[in-house]
Amino acid sequence: NSFCTLLVCEMHSGSWRLSPFSMLRSIVAVLVGVTALTAPRASASAGALHLFANTSSDTAFDVGAADYAGYDHLVIGPNCRGPQLRLRLAPASLQSVTIIDCTFDTDAHGGIDFVGGVDSIPDVRVARIHTAYLATTILRNVSSFAVEDCAFNRTGSSGNRIAIHITGEVSDVRELRVHRVRSFASSTVNAGHNYASVLVFTQAIVRVRRLLVEDVAFVTDVRTQSGLSGKPNVAVRIYCSVVHFVRGAGHVESIQVANASIVPDFYAGVVGYRYGYSNSAGNAYAFLQVASVIGWGTWSDVARLHVSNATISDGRMHAVAYAEDMRSNAKKPGLATTNVQLAVLGLSVDGVLNGTISVDACVIERIAVTVAQTGGPIYLTRRAYGAHQVVAITPSSALSHIHGVNVTRCTLASAPPPSHFASQYSGLLWLADKVEPRSLGPVVVAGNTFNVTGYDVAVVRWEVDMAYAAPPGTSPPAGRQLVAIVRNKLTLEGALATAVFATTNTGVLWAVAIVGNDVHIVPPYYTAPKL
Repeated sequence: NSFCTLLVCEMHSGSWRLSPFSMLRSIVAVLVGVTALTAPRASASAGALHLFANTSSDTAFDVGAADYAGYDHLVIGPNCRGPQLRLRLAPASLQSVTIIDCTFDTDAHGGIDFVGGVDSIPDVRVARIHTAYLATTILRNVSSFAVEDCAFNRTGSSGNRIAIHITGEVSDVRELRVHRVRSFASSTVNAGHNYASVLVFTQAIVRVRRLLVEDVAFVTDVRTQSGLSGKPNVAVRIYCSVVHFVRGAGHVESIQVANASIVPDFYAGVVGYRYGYSNSAGNAYAFLQVASVIGWGTWSDVARLHVSNATISDGRMHAVAYAEDMRSNAKKPGLATTNVQLAVLGLSVDGVLNGTISVDACVIERIAVTVAQTGGPIYLTRRAYGAHQVVAITPSSALSHIHGVNVTRCTLASAPPPSHFASQYSGLLWLADKVEPRSLGPVVVAGNTFNVTGYDVAVVRWEVDMAYAAPPGTSPPAGRQLVAIVRNKLTLEGALATAVFATTNTGVLWAVAIVGNDVHIVPPYYTAPKL
C-alpha cells in the first residue's frame, strides 16, 4: 500500500522522471511496500472466541466447527450454566479449548460431551466445573489434556457412575492430568458389569508420555436394585476405582496416582431361582472390587507405574448371594457365591511390562466387609472367594519383564471375614503363578504395617512358577530373583494358614531376605504359624 500510494503521487504530480531524487524516493517506496507485505498481520484466526460467558439456558449448549471458524482458541465460560455442553470439534481446527467456571446438570444426562472426540488439538483444559460427567470418544495427538479443580456429582437413575470417561482411542498424548477433583456417585445397578470410577479408559492407551492423577477424592453409594434375580443364573459385578484401564496400556513412560482417596459403600445382592422343578438349580454370584487402580488387558512397555498416598477407608462392602435348590429326586443344591476384592493396585494384565511397579505410603483401613451365602431351603453349596491385598498382580495368561516391585510404608488393617468355604487371601503383595519368573526384578516389601485377621494370610504370597517361564532366548536367564521383606510391623491371624512369606508351585528364587520385622502372630485355629 505504501509503495502504490507513493507511486501514484509521483505520477499524478508529473514529477515521475528518472532523476536521482525520484529514483531514491521510488526505491524507498518499494522497500516500505515489501516490508508491509511480508510483516505478520493481525487477523481473526489468531484470536480467541469466548462463548456462553455469564449465560444460563434451559437447553443444552451445542458448539460445532462453524461456530468457531476463523479462530485458533475457544473459551467456554465463565459463569455458564445449563443442562449440558456438547462439542463437535473438527480435527486440527483449534490450538486450544478451555472450559472454565461452568455448572451443568448432575443427573444422568448432564455433563460435558466431546461428541466427536479430541483430535490434533494441542491443549485442552477443563477447570472449575461442577457437573455429572465429562466424556470423550477419542483423545489423539494432544499435547495436554487437563481436568482441574472440578466436582462431579452424578446421582439419580441407574447404571455406571464414571466421572471422566474416555471411551475410544487414546494415543500420542504428551500429558493427561486429573488434578484436584472431587467425585460423588450414587446409583442402583442391574446384573452384569457395573463401574463406579473417577477415570475410565475403555480402550487401550498408547504412546502416552505421562498420566498423572493427583489429589482426588471419591465417595460412592452403589447398590443392586431391590429383588435382583434370575432363572436359573444371575450375576452382578461392581468395580470401583480411581483409575480403571479396561483394555490395557502400551508405550507409556509414566502412570502416577497420588493422594487419591475412596470411601466405598457397596451392596451387591442377587437371587438365583431354580428353573422349573427338575431342570436346573439356582446359581447366584455377587462380586465387588474396590481398588485405587484396576488394570486389565494387555500391557507393554509401561516404564513406570507409581501409586502413592492412596487411601481406601471408612466404608462398607456387603455381598449376598441366595441360590434356590432343585427340589427333585436329583436333590441338586443351589450355588451361592460371593467374591470381594480389595486392593490399592489390582493388575490382572498380560504382556511384556518392561517397567517397574511401586506403591508407597498407601492405606486400607476401617472397611467393614460382610458376605453371606444363603438359599435352599434344603440343599445349598456355598463359595466365598476374596483377596485383600495392597498389591495383587494376577495375570490370566502371562506377564513378563517386571523390572521391580516395591511396596513400602503402607498400612493394611482391614479384617476380611474368615470363611471355611474357599480361599480368602490377605497380604501386602500377591504375585500369582503366571508372572514370568526369569525376567522378574527385585521385590521389596519394607516399612509397612499389616494387621489382618483372615482365612489364608501371607504378607508376601509368591506363586511365581517356572512352568510359565518364557521360551529360551526371550528373557534373561534364571538366577536373580530377590525378595526382601524388611522392617515391617506385622500382626497376623489366619484361620487356615499364617505366614510372612508363602511359596507355592515350583517357584524360582535366587535370594530371600526376611530381616528386622516386628512379628506378632495370633494363634490360628487349625495350623501352626510359620515364617
